[in-house]
Amino acid sequence: MSKIRPSSSKGKYLYLDATSGILSAVQNGAVEFHTWGASVPDIKHPDRITMDLDPGPGIEWADLVKGTELTRTLLEKLGLKCFLKTTGGKGLHVVTPLAYGAKDKVSWKEAKAFAQGVCQWMANDEPERYLLNMSKKMRKGKIFLDYLRNDRMATAVAVLSPRARKGATVSMPVTWPQLRGDLDPTRYTIRSVPALLAKTKAWQGYDDAATSIKAAIKKLAGKV
Repeated sequence: MSKIRPSSSKGKYLYLDATSGILSAVQNGAVEFHTWGASVPDIKHPDRITMDLDPGPGIEWADLVKGTELTRTLLEKLGLKCFLKTTGGKGLHVVTPLAYGAKDKVSWKEAKAFAQGVCQWMANDEPERYLLNMSKKMRKGKIFLDYLRNDRMATAVAVLSPRARKGATVSMPVTWPQLRGDLDPTRYTIRSVPALLAKTKAWQGYDDAATSIKAAIKKLAGKV
């Protein structure tokens, strides 16, 4: 376990560089792990984009599946590959790995603006189904598209992190075919996940799928 000091007045932040660090955090009371969208040693540039679909009251599972599939379709139209995970709660995360080469890096501002643009694309096409406003008063019957997960120092629940919820659910990586089936996020718990991990092929090829979004940013500009 080590410490880093980003260019911030808020002080030092911990990062874990070994399994022993995770175990130490757990022994000191940590249950959930929420991480930035970047990795050391370069925390000034994001290495992933997380699209967070958060269903409001009145949204059925089929509605969330449709919205998640649409998110994937739009990202693929922009030339990007994406991966799916449960959140351990009621929502779903669509994650796009970003290339990390010197010529491919984008700023936090660019990554956030891109995520916002994709969400706005969805909301413009179906305003009765999607919204970008985080006000809980407006969420009834709609899916909140939370692009703010992609801001610098913002966090999203880490893949395979337990949640401090009933049943001790886990944010589980899943395949796209699983989404179209009878996916039940509540079945992924700290008791069931270890055995399931030995069988799943979810997120295979994640590192190889990392790509630049610079071309995708230009394509998106003509959509919103």
